[in-house]
Amino acid sequence: LREGAGAAWAKVVRGDQVADLVSAGVSGIDVEAGDTARDVVLAARERGVGVRIEIPAAFAPDRIDEVADIVSSLTALEPDAIVLVDDGTGTALTVRAVLQETVNRARPVPLAVRLDDRSGLAAANALTVLKSGVRRIDAALGGIDGSFALEDLLHLCDQLEVAVPADRSAAVRAALGVEAALGSQLPGRTYRLGTSAPSGGTS
Repeated sequence: LREGAGAAWAKVVRGDQVADLVSAGVSGIDVEAGDTARDVVLAARERGVGVRIEIPAAFAPDRIDEVADIVSSLTALEPDAIVLVDDGTGTALTVRAVLQETVNRARPVPLAVRLDDRSGLAAANALTVLKSGVRRIDAALGGIDGSFALEDLLHLCDQLEVAVPADRSAAVRAALGVEAALGSQLPGRTYRLGTSAPSGGTS
């Protein structure tokens, strides 16, 4: 999303149909029945905001061809990013299969992935994502919404010696603060390791 501008997120469920849109700091962008991703992108551009288009359940084993076709159609609209969202059904095999079909189709639009970790597979799936050439992975602090925890993702990148423009120590401090505020342990796994986990250690 563009720095300093409002942001619009469109969600595409089937084909080019938009199911819903959340706008932040943007007025006049509404989604109605029958609207398409093109309608949303054009409306966002008129207001000078960035737009990310999400494809939910993108790694379901029965949607590989459909998701590939959706990515092809969305790429022509030139959104700021296309986000493939895991609903918990993704495995390393399906993630790999989907990315094999979509990475090249998405170019030059940035392709991002959001991984679900409620089944404990996010780390393995993230490794598959990185091996597939995707460098944008959405994550949630502490994994509080079921997504791959930010500090877990940064820990994985550290173990793989993958440079990232993020400070894991800051993420760990923030996660510990959230844990203290909520009074309960977060779903994230590695923030309790602190910021000096030995290279090559397990999480």
